[in-house]
Amino acid sequence: MAILMIFFLSILLTERLTIFNPAVSFIELLASKIQFQEFLFNVGGQIAGSFLGAMLGYFMLGNYVDQLPYLDARLKYGLLGSMSGEILGSLLLMALIVLQEDDYLKFTDDKFEHALLITLTFGAVRMLSYTSGSLFNPAFAFSLELFECIKDGNWGRFGFLWIYIVGPFMGAIAAIIFDSQIYKKFYDQKIKYGL
Repeated sequence: MAILMIFFLSILLTERLTIFNPAVSFIELLASKIQFQEFLFNVGGQIAGSFLGAMLGYFMLGNYVDQLPYLDARLKYGLLGSMSGEILGSLLLMALIVLQEDDYLKFTDDKFEHALLITLTFGAVRMLSYTSGSLFNPAFAFSLELFECIKDGNWGRFGFLWIYIVGPFMGAIAAIIFDSQIYKKFYDQKIKYGL
């Protein structure tokens, strides 16, 4: 719950989702809303921020990593389950972000409702993919995994990190395709026929 509150307040105060997640920055890059240099700057900042957050948690809380379902549940439920949870959750979250960022298709213009909608969607997809431990954020996945490996010395965990790095980008690409090839065409048809 605390993570959702922090997420909500961060969106409400900044209004820019590209500062949180490399996959969202990737969406903005594909949609030509940011240049490649800004994309690299955003991703660098996201990785640095995630690294600092994981490092602070590691040193200040000591055993915080023992409480993260992301690290414990990882492959207990199978590689396919982890991959599908990450990709499907990312698709749902990124699709909402793509629609909400579109000037014509967005659900609301209100800052509070915008932040609430994205936060509730994040919470819902997080609950749907709880057993696979999805975070839908490659920068967080890398940073948390790094400090868990430092803690227990099991560097073999990095072998499956690709799922949590590639999944959000696959979800982002699928969301862009959904928006441009399906949703917008349906929306345009609806307008054309006055529905």
